[in-house]
Amino acid sequence: MVNRDRTAEVQSHEAPPRDPVESPPPDAGTVTKILGDAGLSIWAGYLGEEYLVDLKPWSNEARYVLEARDETLIGTLLDAVKMPMIRSEIVVEPASDDVADVAFAEFVDCNLRQMHKQSIRKWLTDMIEAIEFGFSLGEIVLEKRTDGRLWIRNIMPRGQETLRRWAAEDPAHPDEFSHFIQGMYRGSAPRREIAIPLNKCVHVTWRGRKGNPQGKGLLRSLYVPYKFIKNFRVIEGIGVERDIGGTPIIKLPGGQNSLSDTEKTELKKQAEGLRNDEALYVMVPEGMDITAYNSGGKSTNVREIIKDYETQILMRMFSQFLKLGMDNVGTQALVVGSQDFFTMAIESIQDELIEQVNEQIVPYLARFNTFPGTTGLPRITWTKPGAMDVANIVELFTKGAAQKIFTPTREDEVRLRDEAGLPELPEGVGDGPREVQSVVNDVFGGLGLRRDMGQFYDEVRRYDQAAGGDLRGIPGNYEKFTNAYQKELVGIYDKWAAETSRLMSLPGKGITEANATLNTRLNQLSADLKLLARARIGEASQMGLGTVLGKRTHDPVVQQTIATLLKEAEINIDESVIPGIKEKFGKESGAVQKLSGAQKKDAFEDLFSGRRNSVARQAGGAQVAIFETQKSAGKVENSERRRLGIKPIATRWVLDKTADHCEDDTHRATFGCPGLAREYADGWDSMPTVPAGAVSCLGNCRCYIEADLEGNGNWQRIT
Repeated sequence: MVNRDRTAEVQSHEAPPRDPVESPPPDAGTVTKILGDAGLSIWAGYLGEEYLVDLKPWSNEARYVLEARDETLIGTLLDAVKMPMIRSEIVVEPASDDVADVAFAEFVDCNLRQMHKQSIRKWLTDMIEAIEFGFSLGEIVLEKRTDGRLWIRNIMPRGQETLRRWAAEDPAHPDEFSHFIQGMYRGSAPRREIAIPLNKCVHVTWRGRKGNPQGKGLLRSLYVPYKFIKNFRVIEGIGVERDIGGTPIIKLPGGQNSLSDTEKTELKKQAEGLRNDEALYVMVPEGMDITAYNSGGKSTNVREIIKDYETQILMRMFSQFLKLGMDNVGTQALVVGSQDFFTMAIESIQDELIEQVNEQIVPYLARFNTFPGTTGLPRITWTKPGAMDVANIVELFTKGAAQKIFTPTREDEVRLRDEAGLPELPEGVGDGPREVQSVVNDVFGGLGLRRDMGQFYDEVRRYDQAAGGDLRGIPGNYEKFTNAYQKELVGIYDKWAAETSRLMSLPGKGITEANATLNTRLNQLSADLKLLARARIGEASQMGLGTVLGKRTHDPVVQQTIATLLKEAEINIDESVIPGIKEKFGKESGAVQKLSGAQKKDAFEDLFSGRRNSVARQAGGAQVAIFETQKSAGKVENSERRRLGIKPIATRWVLDKTADHCEDDTHRATFGCPGLAREYADGWDSMPTVPAGAVSCLGNCRCYIEADLEGNGNWQRIT
C-alpha cells in the first residue's frame, strides 16, 4: 500500500500514460446495415438445425413430443412445471398512475379476460406448450365492439405439429420470418398451405439459438433417456416372461434333416408362440425334446437401469424431489434444495415467455386503439408460481423485526393474511406504529404463548402503592414473578397511552374522529393485554405446582382450572379494564378537546394515567393462578392419598408481617386475610379460598401458603 498523505512533500511517481491506439472508424455506410447473419440453417423454409436423423423432418420431432408427453414420468414433469405457472395470476401494470395510462392497462387486462369462449388460463395453457415443443403460436383475431374499439376476440392456438415450413421475407436475413402452417381440410377438400404472418400472431419460443423460430423444447433433450426407457421396458417385459418359462431349446432327433420343411415351419411357430398363459402347450413328434435355457452369466437389473434414466429425466428441470421418498432414499435438505432450483427454473421460463408476450400483444392492441395522453405502454406481468411458505416468512419477519431489521406495518399483515387464507383485516384495525413481540417456547401444555412487548420498552414509570409496586417483600419466586408481571402490564399501558395520546391530538381531529381512534387503539390494547395474560397465567399456573404437585399437571381437573383462569382474565379485561378507560375518556374528553398541540397531548396522557391502577392490578391474576392451580392439584393429590390410605398434605395460611391486612367484607362477600391465617389439616379441601382470591385485598394480597409435604411438621413454601 502506498501512503498518499505526503503528496505535497514528494514527487508523484505515477505510471506514464499508454500511447492511445485507435481503431479506424467504421464505414459510415455500414453502420445501419446488417452485414452478417446468425448462421441459422434454413433452406426453402425448412430448418436444418436438427442433427438426429430420427427427428428429421419436423413432423417426426412433433410426433415424438406428442408421444413422449403422454408418458407417465414426462407427463408428471410437465405438469409440475406448468400447473404452478397456470395458477399464477396475470396482472397488467399501467405505465404510470395517469388516468390515460390506467385506462389503457385496464383495456389490455379486459382483452385478456373477456375473450370469446376462451379463458385467460386456457390461453396460458396453449402458450406454455412452447416448453415441450420449443415454440407456440396463437393467431390473434380482433372484433369491433360497441365502444368502437377493436378487442381481442380470441388468441386461437395453431398446433405445432401442423407446421410445414417457414418463409423468410428477406433470404439474406432469416431472422425476419413470415409463418406458413399446413392446414388440414376435411372431406374432399385437398391439403394445401395456409399462410399466417407472424405479425398477426402471438409467437413465443423457448431456448432457441440464432433466432430459431422453433426454439428448442424441453423434450428435445429428453429424447435419449426416453428412447432407452421405452426400449428397456419392452426388454423388461420380455425378460420377465423368459424368467418364468425360460428360452425354449428344441433338440431334433436324427439331425435337422429328419423333419420336413413344413414340420420345421410349424415347430418354429409353436416355439415362437410359447407363452406362460392359460393356453400353454406344444406338440412335438416322438423322440424330440424341448428344454428351457437359462443364462448362467451375469444378471442385469433392468428395473434399476430404467430408474436411472428416469432420474436423468427429472434432473432436466431440477425436479428429482418428485421421486424422493418413493424409493426410501432422500433427505429433507435435498428436497428443499431441489425445490429452490426448480422454482427458479420455473420463474426463468415465466420471465422468458412474458417478455415475448409484452412485445407482441400490447403493441398489437395499441396499433388499432388509441388512448390519448398515455405516457407509455402498459406491461403484462406474471406473478411468481407457488404458494408462499407463510410459517417461514412469519418466523423470519418476527425475528427480523425483533432485531429492528424490519419495521412491521399494516400492509405486511394484510399480505400475510391473504397468503395464509385468513380473514381480511377489518378497516381501521392495525393502523399506526407496531411493536414487536419475540417468540418463546410454550412453558405449559401447548398454550401457544408469546412473550409480551414489555421487555422492549425503555421507560417504565413508577406507579403508586395501590397498584402493588414491589411491595411483595418476601423474597419468594411468586412475589418476584408477580412484581415483574405488573411492571410489564404498566409498561404496555404507558406505551399505549403515549401513542394513543399522540394520535388523538393530531390536528383536525374532532370528538368523532378521536372516538374512532380510541376504539381502534383499545382493540389493540385489549389484544396485547390478553396475550400477555395468557402467557403469564400459564407460567404462573406451572409455578404454583412445584415438584410434589407437578405430576398433576396434565390432570383434567387441573387443566380445566387453568382454562377457567385464562377465560376469567380475558373477561376482566373486556368487562372492567377497557370499559373503565372508555368511561374515563367519556367524562373528561370534552375539556381536553378544547386544547391544542402539546397541551392537548399532555392532557390526554394525564387522562389515561388515571386508569393505570386498573391495568396494574391485573398482575393479581397471576397470583390467583399460582394458588388456584396449586389448590386444584392439591385436591387431586390428597384425594389419591386418601384412596391409598395415606395421610393428606396439610396446609397453612401465612400472613406477610410487613403488610397491613384486610378485613371481612360482608357486602362483597370476601374474607379478611387474618381470619384465614391458620392450619388446615385436610389441606386445600378445607381452605375457603386462596391468597389473592376471594379476599378483601384482592390482587394486592401478599399472603402465601405453606404445606407439610412430608407429614413431619416441616412446613415449606411450595413456590
